[in-house]
Parts: sequence; C-alpha cells; structure tokens
Amino acid sequence: MEDIQNINRLREPPHDGAMNDLLWSDPETISGYDQSPRGAGFLFGRDVVEQFLHRNDFSLIVRAHQIMNK
Repeated sequence: MEDIQNINRLREPPHDGAMNDLLWSDPETISGYDQSPRGAGFLFGRDVVEQFLHRNDFSLIVRAHQIMNK
C-alpha cells in the first residue's frame, strides 16, 4: 500500500509503471496475472484479488468505472 500511496497522482498518467498498471489492469477469469491484450496494464484473476485483500486486511476493491456482476 505504501507504493500506491507514494504515486504522484497530480500528473498525466505515464505509459508504464505502477500508476499505469492501476489505471488499466482488469479482472479476468484466469489464475494469476497475464498481459493485457490492450497493451497497457495486466489481467488478473480472483486469486490475485483475494491475496491482495488478505494481505492488506481489506474486504473489497471498488472499481469506479465498472459494475461488478455477481
């Protein structure tokens, strides 16, 4: 979380790095990570989300631009 908190958000998004990955990565029905076909960010599976939630003592992740289907 410290790495995320240290990102300078008062700038145009870069073409690579943590800010780019946070902005352009998407959940997918896979295990682990994979390259995004978009060319920016990554695809990530439920297992990655669950590990992140557990490691940071969170209960959910909010994606502001996308509705979560049940």
